[in-house]
Amino acid sequence: MWKDVISKNPKHSEAYIEIGSLYMEQGKYQEAIMVYKKALEINPKSAKGYANLGLVYSKIGEIEEAMEMYKAAINLVPNYYPEIYNNLGVLYLKLGKYHEAIPFFKRAILINRNFPEAFVNWGNAYYFTKEYRKAIQKYREALNLDPNHIEANYNLGVILMKLGKMNEAFLQFKKTIQLAPYHSKAHFKIGMLYYYQKKYKEALKEFEMVVKLDPQNKDAREKIEEIRNLASKWPVVEQISERRKK
Repeated sequence: MWKDVISKNPKHSEAYIEIGSLYMEQGKYQEAIMVYKKALEINPKSAKGYANLGLVYSKIGEIEEAMEMYKAAINLVPNYYPEIYNNLGVLYLKLGKYHEAIPFFKRAILINRNFPEAFVNWGNAYYFTKEYRKAIQKYREALNLDPNHIEANYNLGVILMKLGKMNEAFLQFKKTIQLAPYHSKAHFKIGMLYYYQKKYKEALKEFEMVVKLDPQNKDAREKIEEIRNLASKWPVVEQISERRKK
């Protein structure tokens, strides 16, 4: 449809943007870049064009170019696209510039308070700077908006586990698995919590699930081997291991 629009009106920048979006959905990133650039040649004041071009650059790992495009979009419409601020913040996180990322998440939330993803990323920034209490606050704010946010539930569990709040962490990982049954990292964390409690039967089950979901997970394989090697000391583990071998 959009190609027909362009054939009738070659200066229709929005049509090029829509075609670029289709290319991006198909993973044809170089084609998308070319089409977005064409849209911006026609309309250099298209914030959407800059934002989408920034997203493509981000997907192919061209972080500096992505940041440049996002900032160009913001200069055109400073208070319109909270997603752009959030995306910029994420790029700063990828560069290890955690404190510099935070203002972008703040700005995204000022524009749209109902934006759990920005709260999660803000929490991630605090996690990386080891400000765990602040991170917990942000993850909980995200969950107040969206109780089923998978990353918020999991990340909250990770921090609670670091702080020694094992029961609370366990509940968060269980919630994560309810939402995403194939979340191998959550299964591994639950396995470790069982392991710490010497509940080897339950731990073994979780670690075996991790390997099923992620065959290359060396940590889970090592834990499985370790638990099976304990069979001589803990009969219950021996019985479980024998049943697994049958």
